[in-house]
Amino acid sequence: MPPILPMLSLLSLQPSRPDAAAPGWLPQGEWNAAQTSLEADASRGDHLAMAALARLAVARGRFADAARDLQKATAEPALSGIARAWVLLSSAWLGLEDARPLQALEDLKAVAEHLPNGDALWPRLDALMAEAFLRVGAQHEASAAASRALARAAQGGELTASCRARRVLAEVSATAGDGDKARQEFRAAVDDAERAQNPYELGQSLLSLGVFLGRRGAGDSARQALSLARTWFSAIGAEAKLREVDLYLERVHGTTTR
Repeated sequence: MPPILPMLSLLSLQPSRPDAAAPGWLPQGEWNAAQTSLEADASRGDHLAMAALARLAVARGRFADAARDLQKATAEPALSGIARAWVLLSSAWLGLEDARPLQALEDLKAVAEHLPNGDALWPRLDALMAEAFLRVGAQHEASAAASRALARAAQGGELTASCRARRVLAEVSATAGDGDKARQEFRAAVDDAERAQNPYELGQSLLSLGVFLGRRGAGDSARQALSLARTWFSAIGAEAKLREVDLYLERVHGTTTR
C-alpha cells in the first residue's frame, strides 16, 4: 500500500494563534487562551462570541455548557439575522455531536429559509446538512448536500466546509462498498484541513481516516493516522476527542497489517 499521509508536512504544521476578535468556527490556536477572550466579549453582549463559546464547548464534549451558552445567545432580544444564523448553525452542530441529528436538521432548515443566496455561510450550512442527513441514514440526500458544499466551497475557498463534506462523501462511499473512493475522499479531507491550517478538522479527518483503515484491517496505517489525530487534538485541548481517539487506538491494537 502507498503511504497514507504526507507525514512530514502534517507534523510540520503549527497551530495558528487565536484571533478572538473575529471568532471563526473554532479557535485555531490553544483553546484556553481563546476562551478567555471570548468570555470577555460574551459578557459585553457579543452574540457571535456566545455562539463561538458554545462551539468550543461542543468540541470539548461539554454539551450542557454548549446548550447554556446557546440559550444565553437566543435570549437576547437584539439578535441580528447573521448572529441568529451562527447560533442555529452552532446548535445544529451540538445536535450532531450529541446524537440528535433530527434536531440538527430542523436548525439547519431554519437557517436555509432565511439565508440570502450567495451568503458565505452556505458552504458550511450544506456541509452540516450533509452530515445530518448521513446520521439519519439518508445517503442520497447526504451525498447531494455534500456535493453542493464542495461546489460552493470551491467558489469561496472555504476549505473547512470542503473538508467536512469530503468526510461525508467518504462515509457514503464506504457504505456503498467503494473502499478506494472512500480512501480518496478521506485523504482529500486531510489535505483540505491541512491547507486550511485547522487543527481540529485535521484531527477529525485523521480520526475518520484511522477508523476507516482500522475497519479494513490496515492496522499499522490506522494507528499512524490515529496517533497523528491525537497529536493535533492534544495541541488544542480537545479532551473529548482525545478520549475517542484512545478508544479507537485500543480497538486497532494488534490488527493484522495489510
